Amino acid sequence: MLNRKKLLFKKLIPPIVYDINRLLRKRFSYMKKESTPPVDRACHYNELFVRCNGDVYPCCMTWGNERLRIGHISDNDLLNKIENYSGFCTCEKYKLISGKGKIRKYSLLNVELSYKCQAQCAMCCVNAPDYKETYDPTYFNLLDKLIRFLDP
Repeated sequence: MLNRKKLLFKKLIPPIVYDINRLLRKRFSYMKKESTPPVDRACHYNELFVRCNGDVYPCCMTWGNERLRIGHISDNDLLNKIENYSGFCTCEKYKLISGKGKIRKYSLLNVELSYKCQAQCAMCCVNAPDYKETYDPTYFNLLDKLIRFLDP
């Protein structure tokens, strides 16, 4: 009698497992990532990220990486540094290339003004409530100048 139950059980499992697999594949097919190679792009000609300390980076994914730092908002030759910038960076979307011969067209200028915050948000990843430094007010004029020049 045990053998019959085992046989019956074995016969039932494959269709059930198949149905569940098919259902799960349909349900989560949107999560399947197609692997496409990153597009060559002069990221610093399409977007910039300015940290609250004035450092300028090609995008918000690269902040804090000193070797990818373009310059500082107070640099007199910042626009020249942006134009001549070359660095090595790759993310899932883009591969950073030189901007020489490319047209600058900024779709995004991401700016951190300050970490000054009185909130206690659970999801804060920058520890803003604990930030004790002050934001240099001269950066406002420099940012205004940069924004007017880049025209994002």
